[in-house]
Amino acid sequence: MDLRSRTGSTLEWDPWSQRGLLVNRGTTVAFRVGLPWVVVDYEDRLDIGPVTRNGASIRFTDEGAELIAALLDPPPPERLGPQVAAIVIDPGHGGKDPGAVREHRFDGRRVVIYEKDIALAVGLRLSAMLAQELPYTRVLMTRDEDFFVELEDRPAMANEALDALPEDGDIVLFVSVHANTVAFRTEPTGFEVWVLPKEHERTVLPSGSTPSGDSAAQPIFNAMLDEQINRESVVLANEILDGLEAHVGDRSPNRGLREEKWAVVRRARMPAVLVEVGYMSNPVEARRMLQPDYLNDLARGIYDGIRGFIEWFEATPEVARKAGKGSRRPGEHRHDRRQRTGSIDGLRWVAWPSRSRFPSCSSSVGSLRSPTCCSSPARVTIWWGRPAWSARPGWSARPGTCRGVPAVRNGSGCWWTK
Repeated sequence: MDLRSRTGSTLEWDPWSQRGLLVNRGTTVAFRVGLPWVVVDYEDRLDIGPVTRNGASIRFTDEGAELIAALLDPPPPERLGPQVAAIVIDPGHGGKDPGAVREHRFDGRRVVIYEKDIALAVGLRLSAMLAQELPYTRVLMTRDEDFFVELEDRPAMANEALDALPEDGDIVLFVSVHANTVAFRTEPTGFEVWVLPKEHERTVLPSGSTPSGDSAAQPIFNAMLDEQINRESVVLANEILDGLEAHVGDRSPNRGLREEKWAVVRRARMPAVLVEVGYMSNPVEARRMLQPDYLNDLARGIYDGIRGFIEWFEATPEVARKAGKGSRRPGEHRHDRRQRTGSIDGLRWVAWPSRSRFPSCSSSVGSLRSPTCCSSPARVTIWWGRPAWSARPGWSARPGTCRGVPAVRNGSGCWWTK
C-alpha cells in the first residue's frame, strides 16, 4: 500500500537515523525502521508491527498500514444537519485592475505595492489551508493568478456554487480579500471586515421560487431569507475578526465590523464578507504585508474565522440561527453560552464543545506557539488586548507538559503551549 498517495500525506525522511514522519490534516505519525510502533502527534504510542526497509521503500505490516491510513485519512464526519458545503475565496482586483497602489522606500530601495498582489498572496494561502484542513468542503477561488475578473462575475461564481448544491439547507460562504489605503495619510493601520448594511435588502429568491408558489408572498420570503443571510454574515465577520486578532492583533489593531454596500457582497446570495487585511498606505504595515510569514498569519487568521463560523453553523440548531443566536452588529460583543472560561498562569482560556470535523491543530500569536504536538484542535485568541489560549475540544483543562513545554492538557491531548 502506498500510504502517501492513498492518504495524501507528506513524508519527511532522515536516511541517517532511519526515521520518518507522515503528516496530513494536522495529524503526525512518526516511525523508525526496526521499531514495531509509531508515535501519533508526538504523544500516543501505537503498536503496528515491525517497520522495515527494502531499498527505497518503507514497509509496514498490512494491519499497521491500515491503522496509519485511518489516522491520516479518517472517513467523512457523520452528517448531523446542514453544512457549509463550499467556500469561495475572492482575491480582489487582478490583471489590468491593480487596486490600490502605494510607493514606499524601504532600506533605501523604492518599492511599489499593488493591492491585487497582497490580495492574491493571502487568498492563495487561505485556499490552501482550507483545502488541506477541510477536505470535505469544496474550495473555489475567483482567481488564482494575476488576471482580471469582472466585478459581477465574482459573486456570480459563488451563486452558481450555491445553486449546484444537492443538499437542502447547505450553504456557501463568500470571502473577498482586499488591502486598504487612504490618500495623503500614513497613520491609519489595522484590519477590518465589512458586511452589507442591515437596511439594504438584496434579491435572494428568484421570481416564482417561493415555497408556496404564491408570487404575492415573494417579498416576504425574500426579506426573511435576506435577514437570515445578514445575521450569518455578521457571525462570519466577527469570527474572522477574532481570528485575525489572534494571529496579528499584537502587530495590527482590530478596526472592527463595518457596513457598506460593496457590489461583491451585495450581489452574493449567501453569507458574504469583505476583509481588509491592512493599510498599504502605512509604511510599517505595508512592509509587513511583503513578508511571507505575516501573509501566512493573515491567512491563518481568516481561516480560523471561517472554521469558527462553520462550527457555529453546524452546531447551532436552525431555529436558534434564525433567532440570531451568536450574531452581533457593530459595537456588540461576543457571547456564547457554550463557552467555558478559566485562567492559568495569568492567561485566560476559553473552551468550546467538541466538533469532530476539525482534526487539526495549528495556531500562533506573536511569540506564542501551538506546535504539532497537539493531538486535539487548539487555537489562540486575544481577549481585550491580552493574549489568551482558546482550548478545544471539551470543557476541562489542566496544566501539564507537552514535549517538555508547559501546556494545558486534556487526557493525552495537548491543548496549548507557550
